[in-house]
Amino acid sequence: MFSWTRTETEIAVSWLLVACLVAAGAVGLRSGAYPMAVFALLSAGLAAAPAVFTRERRATLPWPVVGLAAVAALGQRFTQFDGVATYVWVVAVTLILVVDLQAFTDVEMSSRFSAAFVTTTTMAVGAVWTVLRWVSDAFFGTSYLGGVDPVMWELVGATVVGVVVGVAFEYGFHGVIDAGVERRLDRGERR
Repeated sequence: MFSWTRTETEIAVSWLLVACLVAAGAVGLRSGAYPMAVFALLSAGLAAAPAVFTRERRATLPWPVVGLAAVAALGQRFTQFDGVATYVWVVAVTLILVVDLQAFTDVEMSSRFSAAFVTTTTMAVGAVWTVLRWVSDAFFGTSYLGGVDPVMWELVGATVVGVVVGVAFEYGFHGVIDAGVERRLDRGERR
C-alpha cells in the first residue's frame, strides 16, 4: 500500500507543513499575535524534534498529525473561529507529543493508554493555557478572556474537547498514527 515514493511524498508533505507552521509563527511574532506564534513555533519544534535529535530527515511525524496543527494555524489566522482553532491546536500539540514519544523513544503505550494520555494531556494543556491567559488579563491588562466566567467555560470546553479527542483517537486517528509509526519502525528509524 505504501511504496517508497509515497513515503517520500509523505515526508515532503510533513516538512512542508512544518515550514508552514514556522511561517505562521513568524507572522504571529511580527503582527503581535503572540499566542498564535507560541503555538505555531511549539508545534513546529515538537514536529521537527525527532529529525533534529536523530539527524535523520526521514524521522518525521505522519503528515495528518502535523496537518492538524497547520489547519489550526490557518483557522486561527484567517477565520473568526479562533477559539475553536485554539482547542484544535491544543489537540494537535498533544497528538504530536504522543507520536513523538511513541515513535521515537523507548516509550510504548497501549492503544487505550495512549487515548487516555491524549485526553488528559489535552485537558491539562487547555487548562494551563486558560490559566495563563487569565493571569495575563489580571496582571498585565490584556483582554484574552475578560472575566472569571469565561475561564470556567474555557475549562469546561477543554474537558469536553479532551474527552471527544480521546474517543476519536481511540476509534479513528490511532490507526493513522500507527501506520506511520509502523513504517518508521520497519525501517529501523527508532532510536
